[in-house]
Amino acid sequence: MRRAAPSTSVARPKPPRWVRRSWRESPSESGTRSARQPHSLRRCAPLSRSQRRRHQTTRGHNGTKRCTVREGGFLRCLRSTSRRRAIPRADYSERGARATGLMMIPSATTPPSTADVALLAFGNGAELAARDLYAVAAGLSAFSEEEKTVLVGFHDHHRAAAQALAGLVGSDAPNVREDAVYNAFRSRLEGSDKSAIYDALRELENTLVATHTSLVGTLDGTAGSALVASIITTQARHAAILALVAGRALNDALVNSATALTPGTN
Repeated sequence: MRRAAPSTSVARPKPPRWVRRSWRESPSESGTRSARQPHSLRRCAPLSRSQRRRHQTTRGHNGTKRCTVREGGFLRCLRSTSRRRAIPRADYSERGARATGLMMIPSATTPPSTADVALLAFGNGAELAARDLYAVAAGLSAFSEEEKTVLVGFHDHHRAAAQALAGLVGSDAPNVREDAVYNAFRSRLEGSDKSAIYDALRELENTLVATHTSLVGTLDGTAGSALVASIITTQARHAAILALVAGRALNDALVNSATALTPGTN
């Protein structure tokens, strides 16, 4: 009886126990490599017994699952098993703002222009005039110590506003009170009628608020506009407080009917 010819195929040896197969290999592909190539190859130290017993699925540095195969002294890090869609980043550029209709914020403030210097210098003089008028009112005997403390606080606010405007203008700041503003209210700060004095000071505050509001729309530099706008909010509160302590109606505290001052015409 004739024997069958021996098979020419050589049986592939069984891999050691520490070889962990990829999740991409099917059971029918025992002992063969996966059809897909690994994503990356990197050298690593031999695995310990406890590491060899771990499940083939591990966690990556970003929390996603990954599978590794130990073969030939290399650790093959296959692609992540999670399929997450990339989230597009928000476009904060000028082009993106135009596309979404957003208003761009200036990256930096602009200094006062030559025309702004004259307007801010006038505001500096007007604030110094208000400072001196509050000094006169705080010295009247008609007010109590608590009332004088409030008037001195308003005096300090106007002084701080004048100093801030002078710091922005620089050497061109006059740092001298505007006599036209001072003389317009000085004669009304006399006597013992506190309500009348409060009304005069409230009119002063409303006049300065109207003046500064007109300056904000005229100034070219954003630094000057931001400073004047911050002054407006403080002095508008002054006017409301003076109306309330004088016993006036709420409408008097909220409505400003004063006329703005114009540099060089007052």
